Amino acid sequence: MGTTKTISDLVVLGRTGPEALSDDKRTTVCLGGYSKELGYVRLFPTKMTMSDLRRWNVVKVPVEDPSNDPRDESWKIQGSRSEWDALPQKIEKVGRLDKKERIELINGLGSDCTNSLNRRKVSIGIAKIDKLHDLYFSYKDQTPSQKTLNGKERLSKSKYPKLYVEYSCSDCELKTHHRQHLTQWGWYRLWEQYETEDVAKEKVKEASKLENDMYQNYLLLGNQLHRQTSFIIGCVMSFQKSELAEYGVRPDDQAGLMDF
Repeated sequence: MGTTKTISDLVVLGRTGPEALSDDKRTTVCLGGYSKELGYVRLFPTKMTMSDLRRWNVVKVPVEDPSNDPRDESWKIQGSRSEWDALPQKIEKVGRLDKKERIELINGLGSDCTNSLNRRKVSIGIAKIDKLHDLYFSYKDQTPSQKTLNGKERLSKSKYPKLYVEYSCSDCELKTHHRQHLTQWGWYRLWEQYETEDVAKEKVKEASKLENDMYQNYLLLGNQLHRQTSFIIGCVMSFQKSELAEYGVRPDDQAGLMDF
């Protein structure tokens, strides 16, 4: 076991799609968050149903430095393997951000581009969408579901089509635009509510708010452990433009990166 500590001020920003862990029977979703003390935090494993890990909650959690993940932002919940069933009890909700605090936090962080993250060797960041070019599903990498020894299906994001976002971000360093896979826990849950794929696709797109001009959208970006220059979108954080104006954020504001 490496370094252990307790994060006392972790703001939950979002969780990604479910992953069936290959070494045992657990299925996990990865959490992205922000701590004033540590900066960005990648927290894993978390169970699919953990009510205290709602977005914008502030939680206290005991963590350890994972031996198989060298990224500075990555932390593992202490005892997650031996105490898997008791994992929800390790999370303590200590607060929740109000609308003003959410906007101030995300607008203050949201000026990243994956090019700049790679240059700085940072594995998590937030991009502010300047222009959406396309939003579509691809079935290219879809694979069959894994099953347990008793034949029960193990939920995994690999059984679903991939939702891709093509966009330009504020302060974008690309001459073209970004194309990244959106893997947000909420859309996998939403997908399961509809009987046909066509309806599910439209509902997921609608829920993302990415095509809604009334919203300013921010993307929580994270790189991949085995492809650390390649980023995916962990989640979308959306604010009505009227709400931003109410709290003094203009659509053309260029946010600065907070110290982390």
